Amino acid sequence: MTVEPCRDLPSSTIPSILVVEDEPSSARLILRAFERSGLPNPVEVVPDAESALGMLRSDGSNGRAEEFRMPGLILSDHRLPRCSGLELIGRIKSDPNTRDIPCILFSASANAEDVIEAYRAGANCFLVKPQRFAELKGLMLSVHRTFLAPASTRGGLND
Repeated sequence: MTVEPCRDLPSSTIPSILVVEDEPSSARLILRAFERSGLPNPVEVVPDAESALGMLRSDGSNGRAEEFRMPGLILSDHRLPRCSGLELIGRIKSDPNTRDIPCILFSASANAEDVIEAYRAGANCFLVKPQRFAELKGLMLSVHRTFLAPASTRGGLND
């Protein structure tokens, strides 16, 4: 079963995706995977945890209070400069204003300790970055289906 985009929803109700990725080439690939998947969700990319936290401030100090809505999903690289993806997720999950946003830690490593630490920090999911673009595109479709698609389009285990 393919995930159909939420085309019947007004754009103001389609949840956005915040990607935290410091490597420009990886960020471009992730953006392209979402675009080529035909998903309607707006995607914003920031290069570090500080930028992500700044965007998530709900007190208007992010300078974008009128135009920015809280994302429906945060996809963060594990290894970020200055503040790791683990620390970012821990801070997001400790804030009552952001704790309910699903957070996915994305890593090139499948190290068991990294996975355990991700879940301890509050990650909703830990994903290993695939080597091929087709796999990345499929992974982004799965992420959308699991965390962002309307419940009526998710289907069951046999779909």
